[in-house]
Amino acid sequence: MSKLALLGGNKTVTANTNVQLPLVGEKAIEKVVELCKKNQVSTSPLVYEFEDTWKKYVGAKYAVSTNCGTSALHEAIFAVGVGSGDEVLVPSYTWIFTAAPITALHGVPVFCEVDIDTHTLDPNDLENKITPRTKAILPVHAWGNPASMDAIMAIAKKHNLKVIEDCAHAVGPEWKGKKVGVVGDVGCYSFQGSKPLIAGEGGMLVTNDREIYERACTLAHYERVFQLPDDSPYKPYTTSMGFKHRVHPLGMAIASQEFEYLEERNAVRKANGLYFDKGISDIKGLTPVQTYEGASREYSYHYGRYDEEYMDGISTITFLQALKEEGISVGVCGYGFLHQAPFFLTKDFYSNSFPDKNPPMNEPVSLPKTEYLRNRSFLMAPRFEIECKDLLDQYIEAYHKVAANVGELHDYETKHGIKQTDVAASGRSINLL
Repeated sequence: MSKLALLGGNKTVTANTNVQLPLVGEKAIEKVVELCKKNQVSTSPLVYEFEDTWKKYVGAKYAVSTNCGTSALHEAIFAVGVGSGDEVLVPSYTWIFTAAPITALHGVPVFCEVDIDTHTLDPNDLENKITPRTKAILPVHAWGNPASMDAIMAIAKKHNLKVIEDCAHAVGPEWKGKKVGVVGDVGCYSFQGSKPLIAGEGGMLVTNDREIYERACTLAHYERVFQLPDDSPYKPYTTSMGFKHRVHPLGMAIASQEFEYLEERNAVRKANGLYFDKGISDIKGLTPVQTYEGASREYSYHYGRYDEEYMDGISTITFLQALKEEGISVGVCGYGFLHQAPFFLTKDFYSNSFPDKNPPMNEPVSLPKTEYLRNRSFLMAPRFEIECKDLLDQYIEAYHKVAANVGELHDYETKHGIKQTDVAASGRSINLL
């Protein structure tokens, strides 16, 4: 095997690495211009048209578009009845905006373990965290990989809890034939610019529960409250609750046009992802995200796990640096810190929100699997959005090259005094090397 590029050798990846599609296609640009010419820059019938399209796509009775995925989560948490002191079970291995909206409603995020193979909420840890205050479970379909929804739904039913699905990464995946987002009580999507379907900024809430839909509208969509049925108990709240989550119609114009290509693009991304995963499957110490039986994932992001015990003890960061020098786009993950994040542990943020002045989140918790995964999960590759077999083959070759030269990397680490430490960028979702 040739000399590592990190140590002065030639890099492996020389093919065209431009595998991304234009964020906004020509048809989307034309639709945006069309709305501008119609003066539909604040509201537009197109928003409701796309909501109907989305409901049909995922199989939901109700949908309301939002200005971002975080707003959709805020509405969902409110809509299922979370209030002061109520607890929501949520993974620590997620982006902060999964949990932060809970606190906006004076609720308490209770951080739970994840399964280190799937990177999703571990059902085995849920019942240990349930208390009389628990109101809901909030699983995250991390990287486009569905959580174990049968087990989660069974626990929710047993304890009379609501399930809110965070589908920020999951635009298209299924759980046993149903689109994620409609397996639980309410689902929330993000159409932010890095997601598989974009609006620039935007989001969507879906549900099959009329009350959840009406409560979601009541929180932050005053113009929709007028449209609720006359028998709705929420129709009198015509001023909403002081929030405004209305989506920008120009964003929905982009999403509505890009949606036409979603299934086709998801298929290409998935084929590329599976090809790459198979190509490195013989390398011990590298484990691409695994998928539960009955789940169909999408390659929204291409993550995996690095286990240094199979690599002569080489630290995650050194292994990734070696891959980077070979020409591979890799990164570390900022997930898995929430249970130790100052925002959730500082009492002053919550002391005025609880009758007993002692919210349970003020006590640090230990989540060993999450802490292990946060230092070893990493972005293995970019989202390959076009057919690029030559590039994929070079990526596979580069991984094998680095794995075959761990002895040299061991000497490199000894020389530079590098050890396995907290490598992730706390508070950042993806930090490219």
